[in-house]
Amino acid sequence: PGREEMMGGGVWRGSTTLVVGPTGSGKTTLGLQFVAAGVRAGEPALYVNFQENPTQLLRTLDGIVGDAEALRRHGLQLKYASAVELQIDRLIVEIFEQIDRRGITRVVIDAVGDLAMAAADTQRIHDYLYALVQRFAVRGITALLMLEAPSLTIGAPEGEFTRLSYMADNSVLFEIERGARLARRVSVFKARASAHDDGFHPVK
Repeated sequence: PGREEMMGGGVWRGSTTLVVGPTGSGKTTLGLQFVAAGVRAGEPALYVNFQENPTQLLRTLDGIVGDAEALRRHGLQLKYASAVELQIDRLIVEIFEQIDRRGITRVVIDAVGDLAMAAADTQRIHDYLYALVQRFAVRGITALLMLEAPSLTIGAPEGEFTRLSYMADNSVLFEIERGARLARRVSVFKARASAHDDGFHPVK
């Protein structure tokens, strides 16, 4: 709740949003809510992930938004590729085959760090992602790219964040603060062409 207001009304169709944060901060929850909302609005969606197989992801989806099987029947596609056996060239081809075949208008890639680890050449993966983002924009596909941060603040992932943020229209930062209890918060780091809220907000 409140995400649309934080981003000055929401994300533009055809835009790409980089979502940065540590494990457990809320990135996957946001991504699953994003594709579920799209399917319910009549927009077929594709969720690409490299950590959880479709059975595990469906269980997670069921717990977050409910009735995962109904979402699949009405346009949600789940694409799993093992991070250990990942072949980037083939994956990109398969993503666009599904986009063309299913009329996909929303895509989540969780997470781009797995793609980077699978690439022998760091520059090559950034070239791939740039080309992917440009094709999304041309086709009016709205995308979320998840980036795992090894720290609780923006400081530690700054190198990878800087290399990826230039190609994204928006950047959303999730953080976890340690205290008597873990406290999660979210902020909009960048939002092109939007009067976005730059404050920190609790994630409930």
